[in-house]
Amino acid sequence: MVLALVLVAVLVLWANTSSAEGDAMGVSGKVMAFAKAVSRQEGFPVAGSKAQRANNPGNLHAGNIGNGTIQDGSTGQITVYGSPSEGWSALYTFISETMNGEHGFSADMTLNDYGLRYSGNDPNWAPNVASMLGVSPLVRMGDLLNDSQ
Repeated sequence: MVLALVLVAVLVLWANTSSAEGDAMGVSGKVMAFAKAVSRQEGFPVAGSKAQRANNPGNLHAGNIGNGTIQDGSTGQITVYGSPSEGWSALYTFISETMNGEHGFSADMTLNDYGLRYSGNDPNWAPNVASMLGVSPLVRMGDLLNDSQ
């Protein structure tokens, strides 16, 4: 019972934090929805997960920015952010940068291609994220994140 209440509280806090941060930054609704799906796939809502301990909803690998890093299996070190707000901001920025062709990504990639690159070749990443968003893993990222459609 206590575990269930803690889980509900974490999920409510997670949902409110990601939306509030995105709204304050002027992030589009589609980018916020994608970021939230990424954070779920990366384990951020799970109490005690690496993503949560690092305040890093996207498990981003940006190096040590002053708060250290946490080993992330064989994929390297995930960045520890000073707060969940900093982590959400970094994830929104990263997603925006990838749509501008940075970090080896592009708006022309499919969600499947994006997911393989983002996750270090996890074949389940894109289908899981696609399912959360109600889209095909073959959707073009530019189409997925463009608010004019």
